[in-house]
Amino acid sequence: MIRYRALRPDVSPPLVTVDEEEYEVVREQGEPLGAHGVFLIDRFEVAPAHHAAFLADWDAARAALAGRRGYLGVRLYRAGPSFLEVGRWSSPLMVHRARELLPPDPALYQVAG
Repeated sequence: MIRYRALRPDVSPPLVTVDEEEYEVVREQGEPLGAHGVFLIDRFEVAPAHHAAFLADWDAARAALAGRRGYLGVRLYRAGPSFLEVGRWSSPLMVHRARELLPPDPALYQVAG
């Protein structure tokens, strides 16, 4: 089980717990695990009929991010119709520099002790 704590007090949820017994890892790239860096966490609700299209789009987006400075890796989990993406970056600055490829005002986390 991995716990992530939000870097900013206005981020919701302030704490994210990933229990790998509840989620299936469906994609992994680079080095997504580690105690250092920051983590961008996104949840997606995708109808089962659209899973294949979602994964194809997700793969294309990750390919674009893979070459960005500060990008360390990502892991995509699935539980039912929900997907949970945990992307690891070297610092908030590197996330900021890649902002055109990321959601606006991304929620950043760090591993909680």
